[in-house]
Parts: sequence; C-alpha cells; structure tokens
Amino acid sequence: MDNDKQRDNEKSKRYYDKKRDDIAIKRKEKRIGRPLTEQEKENLIKKNIPTETNNEYFDFINSQDFTSEQTKKKYLEDMKRLNKLVSSLSITNLIQTNKLIPIIKNSPYSLNTKKDMLVIVYSLYKKLGYELSSELFEEKQGYFYDLVDMIECEQLEKRNEIIPNFNEYMDKVKNYFGENSKMYLLALLYNELTIRDDFQLILTNTYPSDKTKNYLKLNPLKHTILINKFKTEKKYSPIEEILSKKLSVLITKYIQDNNLQNGDYLFDNKLLSGYILQENKKIGINGGICLFRQMKITDIYNNPTMKRYDKIKLAEIMKHSYNIQQNYIRTQLK
Repeated sequence: MDNDKQRDNEKSKRYYDKKRDDIAIKRKEKRIGRPLTEQEKENLIKKNIPTETNNEYFDFINSQDFTSEQTKKKYLEDMKRLNKLVSSLSITNLIQTNKLIPIIKNSPYSLNTKKDMLVIVYSLYKKLGYELSSELFEEKQGYFYDLVDMIECEQLEKRNEIIPNFNEYMDKVKNYFGENSKMYLLALLYNELTIRDDFQLILTNTYPSDKTKNYLKLNPLKHTILINKFKTEKKYSPIEEILSKKLSVLITKYIQDNNLQNGDYLFDNKLLSGYILQENKKIGINGGICLFRQMKITDIYNNPTMKRYDKIKLAEIMKHSYNIQQNYIRTQLK
C-alpha cells in the first residue's frame, strides 16, 4: 500500500470511529426514549464494539458521504448479500484466514455480482484499518482478474462478435500504436505465448532460484520466458519458452528505450488485463486477454494444415485442457 492510500484509509478510519460513536449514541437514545447524559455517552463510547457480527462494515458505510444515494444503496445491498452468504460469520476472520474467496467463488450469484462483492468488501476491510498480507492480496487480485476474464469471455460470447485473426490484429496495433510501443510488444508476446495475465516479468541474466515469480531471461540472440506463477500451476509444469529473434530484438530495444535494468519488471509489477482492454478500445477492438486466447485458438482450428497434434500442443502451451478449446472458437473476419 502506498503512502497516499494509507493516509486516505487512516483518515477514513478516524472519520468512521467518530461517526460510529455518534451512531451508537443516537441508537441508544432512540431505544431508551431520552437523551443520554455525558457520563452515559462516555461509558457507551468505551464499550462501543459492534455487538452483531460484521456491524462495523455496515456502520462504516452509513458513516460515509457518498456522491449519490444510489452508490450507498449499492454498497449496502452487496454487503447484506455477502453477510447472508457467510451465514453472519465474521467477514474479517474469513478474509484473514483466506476463506472468504472460496465462499464467494462457490456462490450462485452472477460473475458481476461476485466481482462487486469482492471489490466492496476488500475496500471496506482496508478502510477499517486492517492489513492484508501480500499473499492474501495476490490471492484476491488473482480471483478478481479471473472474474474480469470470465466476464469478458461471457460478454464476447453473448455478443457473438466476429473477431480478427491474430495477424490482422497485430497489424492494427502496429499501425495505431507503433512498432516500438508497449501494445505492439504485448501483441507479439501473446501471439507467441498465449497465456493468461502472467507477463509480470522480472528481467534477469541467469536462471533464478526463486520459483515463485515470472521472469524474462535475457540472452544475446533470443530471450527466454520463464513462467512459474500462473492460474493452473498446480496442474501443469512451469513454462520455459524461447522467443523468436524478431520479438527478442524488439524487447531489447524496449528495455533500452525505457532504461530498464536487471531486476526491473519489463511491464511493471501490475496485471495487464485492464490496460489491454482500455488500449484495444482505441482501435475499435472489444476484448482483452480472453480475446487473445480466442484469436489464437480460432486461428489454429481454421488452418487446414494444423493437425490434432498442433491443437494438443497449443493446449499444453496455454495451460488448459484440449477439450476446453472448443469454448474459445469464434467466427473470424473473412
């Protein structure tokens, strides 16, 4: 958490603490039908701990000034839904023991509702002053972008849009953003290695001993991608892929142009889904990483020279089952 966010959360927490006391006093006065004395107020504030599980989340929402009542209503509705889902168990404890995400994941709600609940509850958790370990943060972020990816795929399927082939897409990106752009580099990367949102790559000159991160191993002629951390890592072995000379040359230039050093991230330590979705809109393309996977699989299945072996090999590279590929096939532009 950066300093600005930490200060904002601390400020929100102080504001909430003050408002929580006011809310508690008003509730007590309404209950007993008279104003509290100063001594009674002081005694109440001292023991002002929520008596019902997860009250602090609802009290915090009620203590905030939202830009619209509709936003506040949305927060309350999602929290009520989540509170019912966890059977009124402590949401804070569930987050800290990494048990909340499986509950949300296995719930009957739509993908968008799951995403909204996830975003709101973790935002409130931090604003209430609780700390989230790096491991739990990564788990939350991973599930969030899984949801984004699934929502994107679901929307593309509903729209039944005609998609370009990968070469047409790369030409479009190159013409709009330029050959030395981040987007063109990403397009080339995803064409050669069509994985998920796993290109959080640390630059290295050697094979690293830390197998919990993803790397770009720099070589004189052709660079190598080392993917240790990915969605289906428990089912599949790590990825080690040698890139083409053309792509390696462009990566080297990108590294030089951006003054990157050994140990730096090629694209920063951030997930790329949101960035790709946003940039694709500029060239009239709807979709992000899910679209990359659709284009790659459809290209292979539409190519008469590709055999069953090629399709199985692609499934191995993409780290999913051969049978699931049918779900990604789309109609392409002629």
